[in-house]
Amino acid sequence: MDESLIKIILEKYDIKCDSSLIKIEVMNQYPHIFIMYLQGKKLIVKILDKFKYDNLENIYNCLSDNIYVEKPLKTIDGKYNFIDKNRIIIVYRELQEINTIPSPVWWANCLNSIHNTNVNYDYFSKLNFNLSEETLNLFKNASKYIDYETKRKILYLLNRVSENEPISNRKLVLCHNDPYNSNVMQDNNEYKLIDTDGMGLSLKEFDIQRLFHNNVIASLDIDDSLEFFDKFICNYEKNKNDKIDINLLKRIYIYDLIRAFSWLSIVSNDKNRLDRERQLEQLDLYEKSIIEEKHLKVLKKL
Repeated sequence: MDESLIKIILEKYDIKCDSSLIKIEVMNQYPHIFIMYLQGKKLIVKILDKFKYDNLENIYNCLSDNIYVEKPLKTIDGKYNFIDKNRIIIVYRELQEINTIPSPVWWANCLNSIHNTNVNYDYFSKLNFNLSEETLNLFKNASKYIDYETKRKILYLLNRVSENEPISNRKLVLCHNDPYNSNVMQDNNEYKLIDTDGMGLSLKEFDIQRLFHNNVIASLDIDDSLEFFDKFICNYEKNKNDKIDINLLKRIYIYDLIRAFSWLSIVSNDKNRLDRERQLEQLDLYEKSIIEEKHLKVLKKL
């Protein structure tokens, strides 16, 4: 982060501090995120491409009263971000690491509140739901990195997908798009869902299956995950409008799981990636969960 941007941030957020006394660190393995140390406090600064994140102000305005998600600090002119040289700058307060894992009830309430947020659909980007084509292309490109046994089990999962009604015909809602425990932090003993700058219009089933398959991958006991799903669904479906399409959930679960695994297989073989170590760790968890057929147990349960 250059000195000129630091001075602009101080001005935009009305921070009274000598810029020469501020210490800046790049967050480990995230070259677009910086930690700003000033006056005994820490601020988190994200620098994003303006052309990829042009709807952030709309997202945070819609979520202004939502108690479950982290919102950025507002600038002196009441904006959640500002633009500098085709970059979007977002500043967050420092939150704490969680001491305990959020319960399925908290997750159900959190996602339900996001999915029921009223939005102006004209202002939001939409997730491309041609998941089958994207998944198959990624899997084909990743095949050279995947061993025979893992590949065989992936093909078995793919064969369980039933192509009936196109996914793209379904109703879209505001979604986080990557809800899982690592994206939760704590603020005054309350959980806050972070990384909200990636939100957009998606199927609610996409958000839910992403939470589910990340839970399975991280869990040491599949029975704990199955119990999590039961409690989540029971608390999420508050009325008929919240009904989850289980068949659709299963289809997206399979596609997104294999898509993520294939993507990790490809990027983990790029030795120049700054986050390669983190991606290798994730790849190992995904591969283990597929080999142990944890996901088949989940699909059977659902």
